[in-house]
Amino acid sequence: MKMSAEQLKKLEKRLKQKDVIVKPKDVDIHGQVCCPPETDELWDMHPRVYMPVKFEKTSVCPYCGAVYKYNDK
Repeated sequence: MKMSAEQLKKLEKRLKQKDVIVKPKDVDIHGQVCCPPETDELWDMHPRVYMPVKFEKTSVCPYCGAVYKYNDK
């Protein structure tokens, strides 16, 4: 897949993002969050993985290194 210059800029911005704050509304019924999120413009940047974040409180994506932190407040 060839990415446009705009898509590359969005990907670079996402990869530089250190933490993704996850709220209760963002997790599925199993307490998991997926990376990349289904709503992300770059939803196809790597295979989708589901990580337990509700009970673990922190999960790291094995593909892009995004750190997901659960915040129930």
